[in-house]
Amino acid sequence: MKKLFCLAGFIFVIEMMGANVTAQKYTAEEVRERHLASIAIKEKLAALKNILATGTVRYKVLRQGGVGADGRVALASDSGKSLIAMNFPISTYPSDKFVFNGKKVKIDFAYNNVRSYLGNFLYGYDEIVSDGLLGGILSVNWPLYQVASENYKLDFEGKKTIEGREMLVLRYVRKGGSDLAIKLFFDPKTFAHLRTEYRRLVSSQIGSISGAQGAAAADASSSVLESRQSLIEEFSDFKNVDGYNLPQRYRAYILLEGSQGTREYEWVASLSDFYVNQAIDASVFEIPSNQ
Repeated sequence: MKKLFCLAGFIFVIEMMGANVTAQKYTAEEVRERHLASIAIKEKLAALKNILATGTVRYKVLRQGGVGADGRVALASDSGKSLIAMNFPISTYPSDKFVFNGKKVKIDFAYNNVRSYLGNFLYGYDEIVSDGLLGGILSVNWPLYQVASENYKLDFEGKKTIEGREMLVLRYVRKGGSDLAIKLFFDPKTFAHLRTEYRRLVSSQIGSISGAQGAAAADASSSVLESRQSLIEEFSDFKNVDGYNLPQRYRAYILLEGSQGTREYEWVASLSDFYVNQAIDASVFEIPSNQ
């Protein structure tokens, strides 16, 4: 009986230890450091200068029966500069290009002075590009390569389950402010970066309806839906590329909700060719002086 009691006590202690490990709270810096270790050893990270990744990309309008097309994509980054370019066999959407030359962001028109929904979102919140957030660790400008400094800070928000998968969550707070709520998500076991969310909620305001005043304005504005804008990036299928653990699949998803209804669009890239620490033509990052 005594042995049975001791065994039960031992099992209880082990279970409590496991519970403590599961409930462990990290600091934001601990998550950042473990995340960097998931990419490569310190010497390799220090040697990372540029990345070029190319492959195919599938564009879909999700609420129109999957209308879209397959095209090509390239992601390039080098010394504080970045480029994402896509081409499609669609007359009204032949291409998309987002460039940062180290000082200025340029979001190209997709067709006839009109930007894509992704381009329009990035045009409105170009800090996503200039901060190096767009593309995650596929960009050498990924901000988490640098210790939180004058540019941003990170707050650990615990765990969240998304589509049945548990993730660690960091809130990215940009010094200087942003209209966006930005959150970064990591695998709790490997600390790989899996997801970034950029969300903005625009509430209807009393008196926002033209010509309405007082109680009439309140009644009118209550019929105006809140406008929600979201961009979600997802990263998966990680593989070793020249000593760096990089995602081979990249998905960008736009959700727009408002008075015009709900619209959803996605771009899913399958990256097959990587060139790490190889010379990239500087002209790909150039922005004409008149733009």
